[in-house]
Parts: sequence; C-alpha cells; structure tokens
Amino acid sequence: MTKTRPSSGIVPGIERHSPIRNAFIRRSAHVIEWLAERADEATLVEAMAAPTDFGTLARVLTDVGVVGRAVAELDPEALDLAREIERREELVRQAGGMLSAEEAGQLLHIGRQAVDKRRRNKTLLAVRQGGDWFYPRAQFHEHEVIPGMPEIVKGFEASGPWVTLEFMVTGDAVLDGMTPREALLKSLPHAKTGGGELYQRVMTLVRGQEAGEGFA
Repeated sequence: MTKTRPSSGIVPGIERHSPIRNAFIRRSAHVIEWLAERADEATLVEAMAAPTDFGTLARVLTDVGVVGRAVAELDPEALDLAREIERREELVRQAGGMLSAEEAGQLLHIGRQAVDKRRRNKTLLAVRQGGDWFYPRAQFHEHEVIPGMPEIVKGFEASGPWVTLEFMVTGDAVLDGMTPREALLKSLPHAKTGGGELYQRVMTLVRGQEAGEGFA
C-alpha cells in the first residue's frame, strides 16, 4: 500500500506545488503564524470580520498596536501595501461587491464576449484581480449600466479603475453630498434629454479630473 507523505509545517498539501511556490507558501505561512502569536484576540476577531482573506490579513497588518509597529519597523512598504488593500476592500464594499464577466453578462442579458467588448471599448468599469476581470456592481441599475458610465470610465482612464471606483462611491459637495452614482440614478428620468442638471454636475467633475483637478 502506498503511503501518503505528510505535509510539512502548517500548510497541508504544500508538496503539490513547484519549489518556488512551496518556498513562497512556507515564508507566507511563517509570517501569518508570527502575526497570530503577537496579535491579541480582539484584533484577530475584528480582522476575521473582513469579507475576504486578503482583507483579514490587511486588517492585522494595519492594526495600530504592537503588530502594526513591528511590521512597520521590519518593512514599511508592506504596511503601506496592506493599507491600500484594506482601502480597496472598503471600496468594493461601498460598491456593493464585484461581478464576474459571466455575472455582469447575465445582469445585462448579454454574453461574455459582449461584456469583454464593452470593457475594451471603455464603456464598462472593470478591475483586474487574480488574472481575471471583475465589474463593480455600483455601475449597474436593474439590468442596465447607469447613464454616464462610458464618459466616467474614459475620463478617469489615466487615473486607473480604483480611482474611478472611488469617485463613483464618494460623496461630493458639488452634488450636494451625493455620490456620483446616486446623482446619476436621480438623473435617470432625464436620460433621454441629456441627463438633467445632476448629470451635468457629474460630467463637470469628470472634466475636472481629465484636466488634472482631481475630485473632492
């Protein structure tokens, strides 16, 4: 009878990977074990409330207590990266989550290829994660893309999809405190006649971004 070789360390099944992947997993597992030993349980409980594994790790790394200081001393760039991961997790939450290309197609009643075409034509906002494209739910309403999305995606192209998403879900004084998404949804009744005043305010912010003014 063939015996199964036990996996090493705290990562079961590690032997099935290539040597470099094994080395990466071992080193990463060592860091996670180190963090778990030094973080208090309240920090771990809060971190595990994150919606994803990446968010859990980011919350532990950015904790302002002993763990955060220790990591900052060892690798300041790692702490900055963890904060960026946590910020993106929050943006995804504010956006109502992400849809795969297949899910976006089902929502819009179109095929995967049509979704890909819209992404390439910059009429849909897409974020690349894990080698695939995902579509923030905030750009959709019922079974349609909210008005103004192509203009927003193209206007923010130089800034990247994460800045575009942040713009979509961040309130602005120009919009009376509403987010661009909220303002665009309110403009839906006027979509056939140019979008109305709120739509034009959003487009003013987009033009400001294109001119390098940013958004507040």
